[in-house]
Amino acid sequence: MKQKNLWILCGIPGSGKSTWCEKAIKKPGAVRVSRDVIRFAMLEDDEDYFAHEGDVFREFIRLINENLWNNDVTDVFVDATHLNENSRNKLLHNIDLKNVSLNAINFIIDLDLAWQRNKLREGRSVVPYTVIRNMLNSYRPARKGEKYDYDKVIDMKVTKEGVTAYDIYDF
Repeated sequence: MKQKNLWILCGIPGSGKSTWCEKAIKKPGAVRVSRDVIRFAMLEDDEDYFAHEGDVFREFIRLINENLWNNDVTDVFVDATHLNENSRNKLLHNIDLKNVSLNAINFIIDLDLAWQRNKLREGRSVVPYTVIRNMLNSYRPARKGEKYDYDKVIDMKVTKEGVTAYDIYDF
């Protein structure tokens, strides 16, 4: 089996993870697995956002592993907040990491801009301001030295003008 690249997107809601990913992964063999896409496909109109959390997580893991096993896929982009090492460890504990290069992309944004971007969303995808603020306060970008070793960590600065890689760590 060929070496695969697993890219974990890390950042608060409104930081541009999904938008960047949709634009950036045009090459053949690259796929995006989004926790929100899975969640919203399962939710009924009258259900709470977290109504199917266990099922959402299991399907998220299943799709990531399925794509890592697929010979036509070279890069799997994992789109969710992954705000701290514990949340990343929960994900990675359930992933088959054999023949996988583990990478993280940290989206760094200030609260006001994240809030402005978040307000452009519709329906349930709009995250309350206090939730975004609390998430930003608890956000710890991925770094070398976590339980699972990264081969590469990229810090992306998000501004009104766009997204720019400003630190790339190859280990």
